[in-house]
Amino acid sequence: MIEANFVAKTVPREVLTPDWLKGPPGPQGPPGRVGPPGRVGPPGRDGGNAGSLAVVNQLVERVAGMDRQYTQALKYIRVPTVSGSTYTRWGRGTCPKTTKLISSGRAAGTFFSQGGGSAAYTCLPNKPEYHTTDKQQSITELMSEITAVEYDGVIVKGRYDNTNNVPCAVCLATSRTAHVMLPAKLKCPDSGWTLEYRGFLMTTPSPKSSREMRFRTEYVCVDQDSEVVPGMGADSHGAFLTKTYTKCDSHGTIGNCPPYTSQKTIACVVCTE
Repeated sequence: MIEANFVAKTVPREVLTPDWLKGPPGPQGPPGRVGPPGRVGPPGRDGGNAGSLAVVNQLVERVAGMDRQYTQALKYIRVPTVSGSTYTRWGRGTCPKTTKLISSGRAAGTFFSQGGGSAAYTCLPNKPEYHTTDKQQSITELMSEITAVEYDGVIVKGRYDNTNNVPCAVCLATSRTAHVMLPAKLKCPDSGWTLEYRGFLMTTPSPKSSREMRFRTEYVCVDQDSEVVPGMGADSHGAFLTKTYTKCDSHGTIGNCPPYTSQKTIACVVCTE
């Protein structure tokens, strides 16, 4: 009896029961209790900086892509060039081929015997524009008259000229940033300077008598191949331009002779860099 009980407790029932005595399977029992957590496993291998390097590589690739897009966009962007140097070419209504014409016109200044006004010459354009909002419709005696500048005793195109008006042009040298007028020179400085034109140094004539009043103006370089304003040959006796010359005596205008020679007209050049 004891042996049979031992066998029944230690040997599974399905082993002791023959197949012809076994009934159909019973319903599934309830789930068992959750077992205790397992032991902590050993630490894994060290991954090093592989993750950080992957992030860095992704950032580098994104930056490279943005740089390629930026470079491609630059091909379609045109930045306007505004640098350059402007100067006035006196005696010609055109500019040298290496420059751009800004304005073409005629030289103007203050009437030679009139007080006030400007001591400098200006280049009035051939196509003037006027204010439409100017409420002052009448001219008063307090205003300053501007007048055309004429050649006075100057050889123009091989002929003596005492009446014709002086043309002018405002020019832009886009590849240069500075300009200078050098009197008593026929060449520009050697290092990096470009010759725009050669000419004669001119200014307002001296009084023709002790009773005549002529106010001082300025020196300008008038092109050696000077021209005239077409259809403006009337002698208006307004403002004038004539050549300058050296005088070596007790009242010498140059002061040092030599290196200057008396009774010589003064040349000039206009240069840009």
